[in-house]
Parts: sequence; C-alpha cells; structure tokens
Amino acid sequence: MAIIVHDNGLDAAANHLANNLGYPNRFSHLASTATVTYNDCNYHVTAIAGNAFQSKTITGELNIPSSVCSIGDRAFQDCKYLTAISIPSSVESIGINAFYRCYAVESLNMDCESTYGDNCFQRLGYEADKLKVSIGKNVQTIPEMLFRSLKITELAFAPEGKLREIGASAFSGCKISGAINFPPTLTTI
Repeated sequence: MAIIVHDNGLDAAANHLANNLGYPNRFSHLASTATVTYNDCNYHVTAIAGNAFQSKTITGELNIPSSVCSIGDRAFQDCKYLTAISIPSSVESIGINAFYRCYAVESLNMDCESTYGDNCFQRLGYEADKLKVSIGKNVQTIPEMLFRSLKITELAFAPEGKLREIGASAFSGCKISGAINFPPTLTTI
C-alpha cells in the first residue's frame, strides 16, 4: 500500500490506486513510501495533498517519508484511529488543520523546522490516555500556540537539538508531567 500523495497531477493516480485496492475509505497500518507507481510510471512523492486522507479510517502509525516537503491543509484531519505520527526533517510546511481531531494519537515525533498552519495539531490525542511529544534535533523554533491545550503527558527534546526559541503560549493549557530537559541552545521562551 502506498501513501496517497499529490505530485504534479498525481491525484488521479492516487484515487485510482485507492479505489482499485478496495480502500476508498479505509486504510490499515498506512505504509509510507517514497514512490507511487501508476500506469507503469513511478512518481516521486514530494507532498501530501490537502484533504488526501481527510476522514479516512487509518489505523496504527503514520511515518511520513523523508522525500516529503509539505503536508497540505486537512491532509489527515479526522483520522481518528491513528496512534502515532512521525514527521521527518524534510517537511518544510504543515497545512491548516493537517492533523486536526486525530484523537487516538499517543505519540508525535517531529524533527522538522516548518511553517505551521493554524490548528495543525489541534485536538491531537484528545481521547488518548497519554500523548508523548518528542521534538527532534532539527527543530529550531516552536511557534506561538502550536501545542496549546493538548493533553501532553510527556515532552522530550533531543539533547543535541538546535532549539533556540519557544513561542508565547506554545504549550498553554498542557498538563505536562515529569522533568523537562531543554537543549542548551534554547535562548528564548
């Protein structure tokens, strides 16, 4: 199974792939790949289109491939059964509501220095008993209100990280337990 993406008109190929595999609305353990084959052509995955998986039943982990540079608006909105999300350093932008209402997420690993759309993580893990957020070594800035009101129970920063700044209210309303070890590069909170 290939991740359904947008790459220079690949939407038709993605829809064809999903429908012919019998998965127009249900995906199980979505696998990530750097290429999609359609009509004997291989397409390099560089972006996940807006609305690509909106309201689809995707269970398990989502590992965005390192070839992806952008995740579109509402790409995974209302994917209520995802349990873990990993976003690599290659991702430069995450769209509005990209992961909005992904209620079951228990783990978010992000290692990208991105521009973030409004509410891209809003209500992430809202029905999970725990939400662990791991910030990777390539993240330099956490913008204002990025994780506001999430039920984060554990927050970890890469000790060798490049984090310089945490914006105002980035974690407002979060009830983070345990010690937090910030990287030595952090200068502004």
